[in-house]
Amino acid sequence: MILILGYNSSETEFLNENLDALNVDYSYSLLESKIIAAEKFILPHPISFNSTYRKLNMMNLFSLLKMIEKPILGINNGFRLMCSQLLNSSKCGLGFFSLELNSDSDLNNVQDLTTGKLIVDANSKLIRSKFEGEEIKFNQNSFSKECDYAKVSIKSNNSNYSLTYENENYFGVEMNFELNPKLSREILANFVKV
Repeated sequence: MILILGYNSSETEFLNENLDALNVDYSYSLLESKIIAAEKFILPHPISFNSTYRKLNMMNLFSLLKMIEKPILGINNGFRLMCSQLLNSSKCGLGFFSLELNSDSDLNNVQDLTTGKLIVDANSKLIRSKFEGEEIKFNQNSFSKECDYAKVSIKSNNSNYSLTYENENYFGVEMNFELNPKLSREILANFVKV
């Protein structure tokens, strides 16, 4: 069973539709007992990053998630919660990725969209090599430059941007899922198989 951390005030319709299509058992919760029982976790993009960060700290869920070594997928600012340091507010994240990232990127912003072509590492667990060269819509102002954890990158205007991150059981993705439905389904399907 996949547990989607239920820190948002409403469920994520896109996640629901795709996990339903994959015939996956999932639920939303922040209860410790559900977290301990789950096989995998998804940290969705928070509606409000600061209130989510406070809620996770108040409920001591950062400590619990650090102890559990089960697969976790962080989506957009959900991925940023998995990094070591969040620069814009000097907050410590879960530390699964030794990266320092801002937490205020608006990855749902559809302004200034551009396209880029995917560069897929053969060892990527989230995206298969058949997607090499496929175009993706993204806002380059919201994406991080390519780093060591990047298994799939976007090449656009002679610059490379990270799309997916992998570190053992921990996975992250920076992408507007609704604008790239085919690739989003691929990521979720492969995470389910991990």
